[in-house]
Amino acid sequence: MNLLDLIRKDTNLQLTSATYGGEYSGPCPFCHQGTDRFKVWPQTGRWACLGPQSGRAGCGRSGDAIDYLRQHDGLSYGEAKSQVKRFSSLCSYAHRIKSKEILAALTQPPSVVWQERARQWIEECESSLDSAQGKSAREWLHGRGLTDATIHNAHLGINPNNHYEDRSLWGLPPVLERCNLRVWLPRGIIIPWLVQKAIWRVNIRRPLSSKEASKGQPKYIGPAGFAHALYGADALGPDRPVVMVEGEIDALTIQQTANDLVVAVATGSTAGSRQAKWLAQLAIAPLVLVAFDVDANQAGDRAANWWLQTLDNARRWRPETYKDVNAMHTAGLDVRKWVQTGLDVLGGFTSRTSVETFMTAKEGLPTW
Repeated sequence: MNLLDLIRKDTNLQLTSATYGGEYSGPCPFCHQGTDRFKVWPQTGRWACLGPQSGRAGCGRSGDAIDYLRQHDGLSYGEAKSQVKRFSSLCSYAHRIKSKEILAALTQPPSVVWQERARQWIEECESSLDSAQGKSAREWLHGRGLTDATIHNAHLGINPNNHYEDRSLWGLPPVLERCNLRVWLPRGIIIPWLVQKAIWRVNIRRPLSSKEASKGQPKYIGPAGFAHALYGADALGPDRPVVMVEGEIDALTIQQTANDLVVAVATGSTAGSRQAKWLAQLAIAPLVLVAFDVDANQAGDRAANWWLQTLDNARRWRPETYKDVNAMHTAGLDVRKWVQTGLDVLGGFTSRTSVETFMTAKEGLPTW
C-alpha cells in the first residue's frame, strides 16, 4: 500500500534524502517532537521516530502500516489489516486525480457537506459545554485563564464521548463502496477553525492521562477531511501587526489580553500553515512576531527560523520565562505588556528600536 499517503493524513512529510529508495521526514505524529525526527521509507514500507536509541528525544516508535494504525488509531490487528486494504484502494483512486486539482484543494476549505456536519457538531458541542456534563471542561478552560466571553466567541465546546461516524455524513468518499472508513471524533474540548465564515478544521484537545501521554498518544485530533489553515487569519491586514503562536489556546490568550494591539494567529503545529494562501496574507502585515514555544529540544526555535527566513517582516519573540504564552498568562505574567514590548523593541513602534535588536531577532536569539 502507499504508506506515505496513510501517514501524511496525520503529519506533514517532505522528501529529505534518497535513503532506502526515498526518505520522508516530518514531526512525529505520536510524540510531536522535532520537525524531521519522524522518518518514512515508502519503498520498504517502514516508518520510525528516531528516539532514545539514536540519542534523540523522540518516542522511538517504529513499524509498518499495520503497526501504525494499531498504535496511532488504536485499532486491533484485524481492523488495521482490513483498513490497510481499504486505504490502498482509496489511494489508487486518489492518484488518478489531476495534480492541479490536488493543489487547488490545498488552499480551499472542505466541502459544503463536511462544513455542514462540522457546524452541526460544533453547535452540539457548544451546548454540551454549557450543560452539567461540561463542568470539568469549563473549569479547565477557566483554569487556563480564558473568560466566558472568549470561550463563547471562539465557539469552544466539549465532545463528551468518543465515537465514530460514517464518512458519508462528512461528505468524504465512499469513492469505492468498500472504502467507507469511519471518522473518529474523540472525547475532548473542540476548537473550530473558521476563516471568512468557512470551517476549515476542528481540533479536539484530548484529556490524556499521564500514561497515554507517555506512550506518545496525540493531544490534538481533528475529524478526517479537514483543510490546512491559519487559526485567526480573518483579522489579518496591512495595518495590524501579528503575533504567531503554535496553539489555539495561546492565540485566544493574546486575543483576550491584547486584541487592540495585534492580530493573534496559530499554526496548530511547528510545521503548520505554510501554504501560499497564508504566507501571502502574513507578508502584508507590518510585523509578525513569531512566539513559538520555548522547548527543551528547541523545536519551537527551529520552526520559528523557517518563518524568519521566509517572511521579511518576521521577528522571533519568545515567551517570557515559561514554555508558551498561555503558561505565562496562568502564571500571572502580563501578556499585554509582553506583546507591547515586542512591538516596541522589534517593530519600530517607539524610539527603542535599534539595528542591534533587529539583527538579534533575525538570528533567532533571545530578545526579552
